[in-house]
Amino acid sequence: MEQKKSLAFEHNQKSSAFLECQEPEVLEHDQKSFTFLTCSQCGVCCRLFLINLNPEEYKSCRYKTQFEEFGLTSDFMEAEMCGANIITQKKDGSCFYLADGKCSIHSARPQSCRNFFCSSKDPEFKTMIEKIKESKMSSS
Repeated sequence: MEQKKSLAFEHNQKSSAFLECQEPEVLEHDQKSFTFLTCSQCGVCCRLFLINLNPEEYKSCRYKTQFEEFGLTSDFMEAEMCGANIITQKKDGSCFYLADGKCSIHSARPQSCRNFFCSSKDPEFKTMIEKIKESKMSSS
């Protein structure tokens, strides 16, 4: 059986019409089924993890990045190597865009945020999901 993968509205010939009318932005799938995932906007991932921008997002200058005050480099590989493609964090370590416990740019959030869901079964996110569960248990 093919391992499940996360997709961010990848349109293919079989599912593009179906996906266009769906609210969730990410789904998990294998050859036989689709599982739609939605974000509960609990904000825990926004407090625990750094948010890496992809080349397009970085070059768009739409997001506030860590070393913005020093100027942006046009070379994405250079930016990635020094962490200049990471969204700015607040003093408490949370994402710059976390406001009142929720993402203030949820509908325009970066691709790395769109790809991650606490309920994902994707092995790529196993460690992150465990850290979120630990955080939720310690704050209860």
